[in-house]
Amino acid sequence: MPFVREVHHRTIPLAARVYDASLGYEHLTLSLIAVEVGEVRDGKPVVGYGISPIGWHAPAGVLEQRLIPRLLALPDDELLDGRSGEPDPLLALGAVLADEPPGSNGECSVAAATLEMALWDVAAKLAEQPLAQLLAERFSRGRRAAAVEVVAAGGFYRTDVELPLSSEIQRLRGRGYAALEIRVGGAELSDDLDAVASGIATLGDPGLLAVNAGCALDIDRAAAYAEALTDLELRWFAEAGDPLDYEMFEELTEIYDPPLAAGSRLLAFGETDNLLRYSALRPGYDLLMLDPAACGLSIQLAVRDLLPEYGWTALSLIAAGGQPLYALQVAAGLGLGGSIAMPATFAPFGDLGDDVRLIDGNAELPDAPGIGFETHSELMAVLRGTLGS
Repeated sequence: MPFVREVHHRTIPLAARVYDASLGYEHLTLSLIAVEVGEVRDGKPVVGYGISPIGWHAPAGVLEQRLIPRLLALPDDELLDGRSGEPDPLLALGAVLADEPPGSNGECSVAAATLEMALWDVAAKLAEQPLAQLLAERFSRGRRAAAVEVVAAGGFYRTDVELPLSSEIQRLRGRGYAALEIRVGGAELSDDLDAVASGIATLGDPGLLAVNAGCALDIDRAAAYAEALTDLELRWFAEAGDPLDYEMFEELTEIYDPPLAAGSRLLAFGETDNLLRYSALRPGYDLLMLDPAACGLSIQLAVRDLLPEYGWTALSLIAAGGQPLYALQVAAGLGLGGSIAMPATFAPFGDLGDDVRLIDGNAELPDAPGIGFETHSELMAVLRGTLGS
């Protein structure tokens, strides 16, 4: 019997009536996949789940036409570690992507990351460990964070009923979140500054508020925002403009004193390498954000190992929350500086679920094998109802 028996895939609408400075979310979709293997636990086949990241279109075509058929055709020696016999998602991913031409990262990265997520879920379930522990043992000398700081991304612009930012913040604080990232750049600067002032007043500390411009600003608008925000000492100013606009970063570092953050829209190792190499971001001070649900855990791992070459540390790397439970496990397992969730906007996909306990913004991981989707009852109802697994 082959190791991978079946792969189920469906596309569903995200249907969130919100937007940021560069993107409307109402018409975006998600790919849901379930990888069923021949191993049986508790009388049922082990199933690993993958969910494409919030903020991207579902990579349905690439999954259906190329990656899933290749995975199903792989012999076991390209899926399993030759010595231990355990699943090796990095080996499997390399084999699945072997026929992709160089430079195709933008086309297939999100699909590959979604499939990779399901393979890591399988691997951790077969090891009977939370994914964070499996990653720590394989890649971090067995050490993983007991708790991970999670920043709640919210404050989206809405196309339906307006929700006062102060109400959103109070609700999130009641759920254990301490720090909040809000959207800017999609309104007039003066209106965004009013929202920032409201956020600071509600949180009581500017260091607990971050802003994110969704990579939307040109160099002149980015500079205007930087000049207006620099004295507020916010937690970070993220994604001011195109992450490959290195001239913009050089100008912003001269204007903006608090930390900048960038990288959540990057998909390729080479793009991230260039950002670190050429952008004038400040090692040990600014932050790098990568989304493991979009670029893949394999890229996140490779970038973490690259950081010391440029004077950065793993604590400068934040796991962005295209799928927050996955980001939390990756951040804990690889010893990163934190993760991001979107708990107020994209339920059930944007929050951490029932069993993740938050105390002053620090999340304790569920003690369940795999990524922990099974601990999130609302999310599992969607996965099982959609995929039938």
